[in-house]
Amino acid sequence: MFRSKGFTLAFALLSILILALLAILIYLVFGKGDQALKDGYDAIVHEQQPQTDPPVSDSEEQTEPDSEAEPSTEPSEEPTEPTINSAEDYTLRPLYSYQPHHYPVAGENIPERGLLTITRSGDNGEGLVFHKKPAFDHESTPGNQIIYSGTFNITDKVYIIDNNRPYVMYHTEDDYYVTGSKTYVSYEIANSPTVTPSINKVTSYGMNENEGIMVTVYYEDGNNVAFTIFDTSGGGQVPVLANVIAQYQPNGSALFEYHNKDGKDYGGVLNFESINDEDSFSTYRIQMIFDSPIEVGGNIRSDFVLHNN
Repeated sequence: MFRSKGFTLAFALLSILILALLAILIYLVFGKGDQALKDGYDAIVHEQQPQTDPPVSDSEEQTEPDSEAEPSTEPSEEPTEPTINSAEDYTLRPLYSYQPHHYPVAGENIPERGLLTITRSGDNGEGLVFHKKPAFDHESTPGNQIIYSGTFNITDKVYIIDNNRPYVMYHTEDDYYVTGSKTYVSYEIANSPTVTPSINKVTSYGMNENEGIMVTVYYEDGNNVAFTIFDTSGGGQVPVLANVIAQYQPNGSALFEYHNKDGKDYGGVLNFESINDEDSFSTYRIQMIFDSPIEVGGNIRSDFVLHNN
C-alpha cells in the first residue's frame, strides 16, 4: 500500500514534535527545571492559601506550666525558717539558735568541761545509749552505742527539748551525747561554777499566789538556769515563754534573751533570793525583770516576784 508525499511529511513533523516534547519533559523532571517546577508550584499554592503567623520552633513553643515539674534549684526568696520580720513571728518566745544571741539557747552546745560517770546501767542493766546526735533517738539509730560503765571527759552540754520541756545532755570528748539524768550518771564540773548551785532552786514558783503566773525551773547548775513561764490566770498552765536558758553573772543574776510581740529581741533578768524567815514556807523567791513588758497573767508586766511555796 502506497502513501502520498504529504502524509509522509506530516508524519515526520509529528515525530519531531513528540521528540521535542519528550526532551522538555526529561529536562523538567531530571534537570534544573525540577526546581523551577517546584518553585512555580509553591508560588501558586502560597497565593491560594490564607496568610498565617510563622510556625513557632520547639525552643520557643509556649506551654502551660507543668504541675508535676520539679522545683527549681535556685534559692527561694521565701525564708525557710521564721524571721523577726515575718508577720507570724510577732510572738513571745525565746531566741532561735540561728539568730544572733549573747546568751545560750536550747539546742546549741554550751562549752563546759567536766567528768561524767555511769552510776546506773539503765533501769534493768541494759546499758545507757550514747547518742551520735543531741536527741533521745532509738538505740538502733546508726552511730549510737550502748555503754555499760565508765568515766568520760565532757566538753559541752546542751539543753534539748523533749515532751515540751528541756533536758540536759552532755557531749563527750569522743563526740557522743549522753543523758544528764542523775538517776543514771554523776557529773563533776572541772572548774568552779559562776555561783553556788542549789537543788532547792529547781521547783515551781507562784503556784499558791494570785498573780496568774507560774515559773518552773527545770535545771540550775551554777552556770545556767533552764525555765518556762506559764500563764495560770485561766485555771490551767499555758506556756508563755517556754524553755528559756539563762546564764549566771558573777553578781548572781541570770541573764537571758527573748523575742517579744513587737517583733524585736530584748534582754531579761532572773534573780534568786534566799528566804531565811522561820515563818515562811518558802526557801527561795524569784524576781523577773523584762526590758520590754510581756503579756502574762492577764496583764502587761515588766517585772514580778514569785515564791516557791
